[in-house]
Amino acid sequence: MNEIIANLMAAKVIGHASECMRRLLEAGLSYEALQMPIDDPEMRGRLVRFWMSGGFTLAAADVFHIVVNHAESLALMITVGNYDWVNPNISEKNFPVKGKGQVELNVELVHYGKSMNSGNIVQDMASRGLRPATLPELLAFGAAYLSEQRESPIVAFGSVWLRWSGQEYVAFLGSDGSERELHLHLWAGVWHDGYRFLAVRK
Repeated sequence: MNEIIANLMAAKVIGHASECMRRLLEAGLSYEALQMPIDDPEMRGRLVRFWMSGGFTLAAADVFHIVVNHAESLALMITVGNYDWVNPNISEKNFPVKGKGQVELNVELVHYGKSMNSGNIVQDMASRGLRPATLPELLAFGAAYLSEQRESPIVAFGSVWLRWSGQEYVAFLGSDGSERELHLHLWAGVWHDGYRFLAVRK
C-alpha cells in the first residue's frame, strides 16, 4: 500500500514539473535556460528562495559584461561616457581610482522594487555573494550601455566620498528626459523603489 501511495505521489510531482516546464517554454524560456538550474547549484538555490518567498522579497537582477581600464584617469572615464551633465564633485581627488590594469567583469543590476536604505542593500548583496560596484565600474557600465540609466537610476555603493562635513556620498547614473547625467547622492537615507544597484559577483 505504501509503495502504491509513493508511486502516486511521484507521478503527481512529475506531472506538475512537466506542466511547469511547458508553461515556462510557452512564456519564452529556452531549453538552454531550463538546463541552468540542473547544472548550477547556486541557481537552484536562488530559484528555491524566490519560489518560497512568493516571488516578492528577492531582488531581480540583470547581467551585463563590461571592461574596466584602471589605467585611465577618472576624467577620461567620464569623458568616454559622454554625459550631458556631471556633478563637479565627482573628481579624482574625491574618488581616487583604485585597482590595476584592464579587467573584464560581469556586473548585475539589482532592483528590489521597494524602498530600502543603503546598509540593508549592501547587506543583502553580501548575503547573495555580491559586492557593490565601484565608480570606475559604474562609468564603464554607463559608457557601454548608454540607455540603461534612462530607464531608471543606477547606483554604485563601492566608492564613497567623505565630505568635510562628515556626510558620505555615492555616485549614480541618472537622466533628465533624454539627457544622461552623473550625480551624487547621500549614503544615508532611503532609496525609493525606482533605483537599481550595480553589483559584481564575488
